[in-house]
Amino acid sequence: AATSAKETPLTPFSRLSPSVYLREPTTTSINNGNPAIIVICFFMDAPPRILVKYVTEYVRLAPSARIIFVLSSASDLLLRPTTASAQRHLTPAVEAIRASADPERPVFFHIFSNGGTLTALRLLVAYRDITGEPMPVSWMIIDSAPGKVTILSSAKALSFTLPAQPILRFFGVGIIIAVLIVDWLVRQITRAQDSATLAITAINDAKLFNGQVSAKKRCYIYSDADDLAHWRDMEAHAADAEAKGWVVECEGFHGSPHVRHMRADPARYWGIVKRYLKDASAIKARETKQ
Repeated sequence: AATSAKETPLTPFSRLSPSVYLREPTTTSINNGNPAIIVICFFMDAPPRILVKYVTEYVRLAPSARIIFVLSSASDLLLRPTTASAQRHLTPAVEAIRASADPERPVFFHIFSNGGTLTALRLLVAYRDITGEPMPVSWMIIDSAPGKVTILSSAKALSFTLPAQPILRFFGVGIIIAVLIVDWLVRQITRAQDSATLAITAINDAKLFNGQVSAKKRCYIYSDADDLAHWRDMEAHAADAEAKGWVVECEGFHGSPHVRHMRADPARYWGIVKRYLKDASAIKARETKQ
């Protein structure tokens, strides 16, 4: 009884660190050329019962892939601002990726929100610093990101985990806004950008990815009803990525809130993911013919 009481939705997965988890392949046979490694960078404070649904579906779609997923929280954003501290935090994920590296089947990334974008950037930088080479990423799905960073949008994102009681929530939001204002003032004095904004710009940097960027594909998934990440900001980011060589697609949903597009239309959402997973084998087949 004591053991079962400690079980959570994350119990079936291997815990490599407080925020890095691993799901080993369920089969040794390569399934339709799917990637060897799938890396999922979740949005800040993603509820385990929700994120497990994504991982479980990925297991079904790509049973031969090693799935590494990384959680993020407000403390990751506020307390790990330096490259060195972020690298130590993500080293277990880097080692798990290295253990399954396969040049024939590059890494597949799925990123959620600005929190996941920041995590992805830190992981890419940590991989490059530790291995001396950029991570072999060829496919990337970006869900509900990146959105323009403002004090109000950051406060709203950070307030999702506050208590539901009106009084506690009121004071909690006040503290968050005060911290964000102080942070903004410090950055104005030091002329420094916030880490999330830096991540939004850097995730389009070709130096973080090996090989020809023109061979890499990226899909942005967003909604006209997202009140944290405006669709125009995401389309602008997509245009910048395309100008830098990425093959870009945009999939706009209607009426679905931030990071809830899968729940609004699961058939369409997973159809997009499945198409991108299968695209790996199509690209490899074209390269072999050449």
